[in-house]
Amino acid sequence: MPACLVDFRTREGVRRHIEAHQAARRAYGEAAAWKMAAEAQNPPVAQIDQASLRAFEAYEEMTEAARRLLIVMPIDPKALVDLTTSSTRRSEKVRRADSHMPGD
Repeated sequence: MPACLVDFRTREGVRRHIEAHQAARRAYGEAAAWKMAAEAQNPPVAQIDQASLRAFEAYEEMTEAARRLLIVMPIDPKALVDLTTSSTRRSEKVRRADSHMPGD
């Protein structure tokens, strides 16, 4: 059974899909920037084509990650607030743990 169906609309599953989409967006941004830099340097056509292909593949990965995220996102407004609250609490715990590092 696909992993996206196992964790369908669970808090941890949604969090994983959000992180996957964020990673895909970063990868697409890097690929698009690399393509623009390659075009600006006037390299051989093969290098520009390779950069364009990588940007296209990264865009496809990003849109697929977005589709999967839309499928697992809760539709109840209370669930969305709970998800946000949970993420905020987790961030606060990480900040508190970092502030108690040895040697501070």
